[in-house]
Amino acid sequence: MPTTYNVYWVVYLQLAILLILFYSPGPVYSSVPIYISQLYLLLTICTDSRDKVQLRGSIALTIIAAVAAVVASFAEISGVNHSYGLFFAWLHCGIISAVALTLLVSSLHIWSYAGY
Repeated sequence: MPTTYNVYWVVYLQLAILLILFYSPGPVYSSVPIYISQLYLLLTICTDSRDKVQLRGSIALTIIAAVAAVVASFAEISGVNHSYGLFFAWLHCGIISAVALTLLVSSLHIWSYAGY
C-alpha cells in the first residue's frame, strides 16, 4: 500500500460512532477512556505524525481503552439491583461492546494501512 493512503476518514467515522455511545442509556463514565484515547488518536493523525511509535501507540491505546470500557460496563451490571436498571445496564453493555468491536476493527485497519 502506498504511503499516501489517507486514514482520516476512518478516525472521523470512529468519532461519529462515539456519538452513539454518548447517547446510549447508562452511565457515560465507563466510556471516558475511549473518548480520551480517541482524542489522542485524532491529534496524532491530524498532526500528520511520521513517528511510527507514536501512531501505533495511540492506536494500541484506543484498542486497550475499548476493551477496558467493555469490562467496566460488564462490571457495572453486578451493581444493579432492580430489573429496570438491569435492562438498561445490559443494553448499555451491548452498545458499548458493539462500539468497542467497531473501534477494534477500524483501529486495526489504521494500524495496517498507516504504517510508513
